[in-house]
Amino acid sequence: MKRSDLAAINTQDIFPSNLWIPFKDNAKPPGAANDILLTPGCHLIASLGTAASLDYTFGGPTATPSKALIRKSSDQPDSNDSASTPAMAPCGRSFGPLSIANFGFSFADQTFSLHLDATLQIGPIGFGVLGLKFDFLIPQKATIDDILHISPDTHIDGLKAEFDQPPIIVAGLFEKTDGIWRGGVDVSMEPYTFMAVGSYGNMYEDDQGRVWAEGTPAPQPPSKTAPSSFKSVFFYGALDGPIVDLGFMEVVAVKLGFGYNTFLRNPDLTNMSAFPMLKDQANALAPGSSNSQNPLILLSSFCQGDAQNPAWVTPKNDILWFAVGMTIVAFEMLTVTAIVLVQVQPSVILDIFADAVAAMPGDGTKADDSFVYVEFQIVASVDFERGSMIVDGKLTPNSFILDPACHLGGQFGMRYWFGNSIYAGDWVYTVGGYHPAYKAPPQYPVCDRLSISWSIDSNLSVTGSAYFAITPKAAMGGGALHAVFSLGPLDAHFDAYADFLITFNKFYFQGDVGLSVGVGFTMDL
Repeated sequence: MKRSDLAAINTQDIFPSNLWIPFKDNAKPPGAANDILLTPGCHLIASLGTAASLDYTFGGPTATPSKALIRKSSDQPDSNDSASTPAMAPCGRSFGPLSIANFGFSFADQTFSLHLDATLQIGPIGFGVLGLKFDFLIPQKATIDDILHISPDTHIDGLKAEFDQPPIIVAGLFEKTDGIWRGGVDVSMEPYTFMAVGSYGNMYEDDQGRVWAEGTPAPQPPSKTAPSSFKSVFFYGALDGPIVDLGFMEVVAVKLGFGYNTFLRNPDLTNMSAFPMLKDQANALAPGSSNSQNPLILLSSFCQGDAQNPAWVTPKNDILWFAVGMTIVAFEMLTVTAIVLVQVQPSVILDIFADAVAAMPGDGTKADDSFVYVEFQIVASVDFERGSMIVDGKLTPNSFILDPACHLGGQFGMRYWFGNSIYAGDWVYTVGGYHPAYKAPPQYPVCDRLSISWSIDSNLSVTGSAYFAITPKAAMGGGALHAVFSLGPLDAHFDAYADFLITFNKFYFQGDVGLSVGVGFTMDL
């Protein structure tokens, strides 16, 4: 029905104003006489006051959901909500402590559903429901009396609660998405903050290793055998604040993690900065600082990923792990965040991840105020079944000495094999790699040289590198320095290097030392 048709009907000459046909004006831009305001079908129209707030059409084309749909904590709905079938509209009505932000209708499979987004506020305490829905199953050939006696089924997607009474602030949310219950809580009481997130779900796994949640479609093509079922649990919590003060050292954060039938992807040196348990280390460098972020953002950093960056935490059968960590500030110049992880899958694996910052002077919160700023990361793993201990570390690009333009870099590594390993008894420790003439076995770590790179000004630059390594059969060390000066037609360079190699099995010593100095002047004749 067009706007012009409704204008002709809704007049005092035909009906009194209380019998006029209500309509919701969704035309953009509104005002044209040929705008379609009532589509074919049976309409259920809800009015708040004189204007229609919601128009749901039975048997008509599915309308684009109103922007009044709400599923999170915002007072304005989200048109991109996955439950796009309900027609939602803003309500904004309060009944004492109860507030209804939005309401809507849907009808499918003989079921009429009433959707509400409601909150209950009692003083500083607030409660809310996410995706509250009342389903009324309407049987075929039902009479009006039958419909009036239908008992609804109640469904919710989640719950939220908050307490705002300074100095204590508490907020929590728990919701079901993709068949998995996920949630978190954030508690703040200066100077402390506590945040915890977790997930729980009934899962299935087929013989191809594909995992999906109960209530969600199984992957295709289906498995030839019946999938196994299991329950998956994940928890992570962190407490920030001045926890223990020993004078020379202060514990400013404690972290705990747990996973049952959950796989935790271990970080390496290339992606440690993105690992959620270490990601906020920079925000906890000083006592009393906190990494107060939204719990759902923290949870998504664990559980969401893509093909290039898989999720850190995923459901997986027969895996159990525990994690404990802390952040320590020592001597007001060293800050260390370390995580110890124990995995049982089914063998026992011990992992350690650490991110440390040393700054002089200062506590590392402002690198530019320091003469020396060194940030290094360490990844260590001990596999008791395979008989291996692996340690790798690196200086991050943020490291410098004397001047922020004087960059430091490099890696170190250690390997030790024992027990059932085919390399049992072998070991190696290296900082910066190996002698150029030494052929390292393939199981040894490959490390970049310790390096310094300093562009003092536009005329003078200095670069240098160094290394050291020791194995049961050999020891080696060396370094190189390269300086270049250029000023107009004048240029000069200084190069020095030294490399030493000693083998023990059959004693052998090799040393190479070199020095080169040059000055040049270019003149056009």
